[in-house]
Amino acid sequence: MLNGNIIYPELNTNYYFKNNVSVNDSGSYSCSDGNSSVTINITVLVQILVTVQNQTYQENVDANMTCVTPSSEKISNYNWFFKNKLRYSSNTSNTLTIKNVSRTDAGNYLCQIITSESVTANSTGNLDVLYQDPPFFTNLDPNPVEGTNVTLNCTTNANVNLTYQIFKNNVLIANTSYYIIYNIQRTDSGQYNCTSSSSGNQFSKTTVQDVNVLCLGGLGVKFNNKFGLGVKFNDKYGLGVSV
Repeated sequence: MLNGNIIYPELNTNYYFKNNVSVNDSGSYSCSDGNSSVTINITVLVQILVTVQNQTYQENVDANMTCVTPSSEKISNYNWFFKNKLRYSSNTSNTLTIKNVSRTDAGNYLCQIITSESVTANSTGNLDVLYQDPPFFTNLDPNPVEGTNVTLNCTTNANVNLTYQIFKNNVLIANTSYYIIYNIQRTDSGQYNCTSSSSGNQFSKTTVQDVNVLCLGGLGVKFNNKFGLGVKFNDKYGLGVSV
């Protein structure tokens, strides 16, 4: 019996099975064998659905993760977990806000909701954080010797696809991250820039490197072309220094 109404009158049956129970099936259930009876109270809890959408943000902005449920049940608490640790808890807000999000904040976030009837449900969403460090030239000698080959190799640490450009004195010389100056001359001295950019220039960062080419004297001694200071050889009188 359910709330005094017979729901399974067959004899010689000591169990009752019902598919797809709903809240309407809550109530007081009784079973009788004709001599004695037993009663239990059953409460069918509302099934709570919850979703968290994946999000992508640029590093150093404020990021939001939102826990959404279509249920009309009163939510008593929202809990957010990151790497199995409680990150945020609120009894009013379903949104987790991360100020100045960084690459270390990237990963899966679990939202747990608790209803006023102590029903819990949870869902996981992924937070992707896009980042790009300033570019730099690798193994570049700022004072190469005239006549040598110099490689400009620009790189950076990033998790986005990048394009590179190399400039000399603000004039574009390469649309790649790699450029070789063969048989470098004093006229190749100057300011070299490398710019790395993401699609649509959402990220764009630049590094600057001054290059001063040293020239060789007749006997193989380096001269500093930038500052005008070097070693002067006088065939008649010997060795001296000039400025």
